[in-house]
Amino acid sequence: MKYILLILAVLIFSGCGGSKANEYLKQGNTVQKDYKTTIPFEMRKGFMIVKVNIGNEVYDFLLDTGSSTILSKELADKIGMTPLGSENVGDIFDEEKRLQYGKIENIKIGNIDFQNTVGAVLDFEGTVLSCLNIDGLLGSNLMRHAVWDFNFENQTITFTNNEDSLDIPNNNKGKKMYVGFAGIPSITIKVNNKNVLNNTVDFGFTGEITLRSKEFEKQKRSERITQYAEGYGKVLEGAYGQGKSSTFYTSKIEKIKIGDIVLNDRIVRTYAGVHNGLGLGFFKDYRVIMNWGDNRIKLIEKSQHEYEGYQTYGFNWMVKDNAIYISALIKNTSASQNLELDDRVIAINGTDYSEGTEIKKCDFIGKGLTDNSNDEISITVLRKNKRHTFNLKKTEFFPLLDESTTTL
Repeated sequence: MKYILLILAVLIFSGCGGSKANEYLKQGNTVQKDYKTTIPFEMRKGFMIVKVNIGNEVYDFLLDTGSSTILSKELADKIGMTPLGSENVGDIFDEEKRLQYGKIENIKIGNIDFQNTVGAVLDFEGTVLSCLNIDGLLGSNLMRHAVWDFNFENQTITFTNNEDSLDIPNNNKGKKMYVGFAGIPSITIKVNNKNVLNNTVDFGFTGEITLRSKEFEKQKRSERITQYAEGYGKVLEGAYGQGKSSTFYTSKIEKIKIGDIVLNDRIVRTYAGVHNGLGLGFFKDYRVIMNWGDNRIKLIEKSQHEYEGYQTYGFNWMVKDNAIYISALIKNTSASQNLELDDRVIAINGTDYSEGTEIKKCDFIGKGLTDNSNDEISITVLRKNKRHTFNLKKTEFFPLLDESTTTL
């Protein structure tokens, strides 16, 4: 029952591969030719934040392999970035805005200088990006000019021009990496023994695994996927705002294969308009080495992933106009039998969320409204100026093998 911001933004120039913007995105280089350096990163509301230096000042950037580099309008104005042009840029819901893009002469990360990086300019005000107190997104069009080694245990990143300088064990699991126009990487995986192409390696996605709607429907029709829960409403927010109301699914996949890695009984999400992807929820169990030059990603398992069942109170919520509203419902739950979309939440288990309480969306990102350990909760909502109180039972869709749970 957390505020769901699973996919922050996939901001990609939406013109064809031959567009000027996509050609510019291939540009860039490092001043140093033989280097290896290690920097720390911070986890902030589920996202990776790194320090970068531009014009001898330090800024916070969100590291996002699923996006091109983005600067806030404030930062672009401050450094006097000269525009190169403008183009339509889409987010995860294919909503488009015409954004300017320009050249960033130098971005220093650690003691390494990345030159002539091209980035788009976005006004963060009023978007979810403003909640993270960041100045930009560090995207794959910059990252492609080095080899990156992500250590989630120590929260460090090592990047180098030479992969041989990294201490990589022989038992690593290697996989071919396909690189798109903005440098955004993807891999092929097998879902229930069927090849699924174009799975974005997306560090701007705090969840684990998504499967696009068409692929889910194919596997459901062929009975490769038989265990799933269906919901309807709004569950995600992108760079330009909330997505449209749609049907979504949470399914249990019997077998996923990523190179030599075999994953059994994984919980996978399917949202309308969202592509196949692997996010930080998956990669945090591994040390990850990404080499754009050799088109390879290497994974070294660092922690064992425990099987997750799927239990839910049956609803999702979003903050709007300093109030909390029911934004989505899961079918075949007590929530779907009692609640309605756009009900305003007044109280849950005695915690007051009523009028007069200033509720800010930023305060709720990554947080829940109540303790998920309860088998039943009491919720009071306002509907057509009348208050209604319901007791909602937690529904278990997939049997639990241990005490870990995942909820909507």
